[in-house]
Amino acid sequence: DEAKRNLVFHPAPHWEVDDETPDVTVEMGPSASGAFLRSMVAPGRFASGPSFAPTAAAIWEFLDRDLGLDFGPTLPCHPSEDAVARR
Repeated sequence: DEAKRNLVFHPAPHWEVDDETPDVTVEMGPSASGAFLRSMVAPGRFASGPSFAPTAAAIWEFLDRDLGLDFGPTLPCHPSEDAVARR
């Protein structure tokens, strides 16, 4: 059975309560390799431009802690020199 839950990121990551506007939809369910977990950011809920990596890492840290996934620390990646040059 696949499950969907909404995550609110501000002021700190937490599952949606009452009429809060979700920032991220999380889908969870079984897969051929054991389990499936996907997070999808709601359009317009985060500023475009700055790196999303620290936010993504915070979302996955929350999921790891709250769902007891035990996959360990999540670190944001750093943009490559090519990506920085294209800005």
